[in-house]
This record gives sequence, structure tokens and C-alpha cells, in this order.
Amino acid sequence: RQTDLPSDATLEQVLWEMTERSPYAILYECLRRLRSGLPADELVADASVLAQIDENGLLGAGLRLIPDEDMVDGVSFSDAKSQRRFRASVRGGRIVGIEQVSD
Repeated sequence: RQTDLPSDATLEQVLWEMTERSPYAILYECLRRLRSGLPADELVADASVLAQIDENGLLGAGLRLIPDEDMVDGVSFSDAKSQRRFRASVRGGRIVGIEQVSD
């Protein structure tokens, strides 16, 4: 296996390199990076997605998001506490939109 990672790569970088890029994995990694103050530009289509993440309160401390369904073109998930449901649309390995959905 060939890697472009530097020898001092973090465990998170190594794990991400080995992860299959499912819509759920892309969403998880995007939110993990943003919560850690790291850039996630390669995982979102444009700045409007970052605004949607913020507007929907998906970066809150202690927020527990539960995946409901991992689909070919996205992932549906919910907030464990408030029970709000969301859908993230993914194309070409990038999140193109996140919206709250109703029951």
C-alpha cells in the first residue's frame, strides 16, 4: 500500500486514509474536523454547506448524532436528544447539502 501521509501523521489522518468513503463516513469526518477546529474544505462542496451545518446546530458540544440510513447519495441521521432528523446529500465524495427533515 502506498501512502502520501507524512511519517508524523496523526492517528485520525491514518484512519481516514484507510476508511471507505461512504456518505456516513464523509459526514462523520467533516463534523469531527469542524468540531476540532480543523479545515474540512475537501469534504464539502462549498461554503454554503458549512453555513447549513452551523445553522442546524450540528457542531454543538455534547451533540450525539445517530445515523439512520446510509444511502448511495447521502445519509439520514438524527439528534439523539432533540430527535430532530436530518439528511446530508453527498456527491463525488463531498457533502452538497444538509437539511432538517420532518417525520
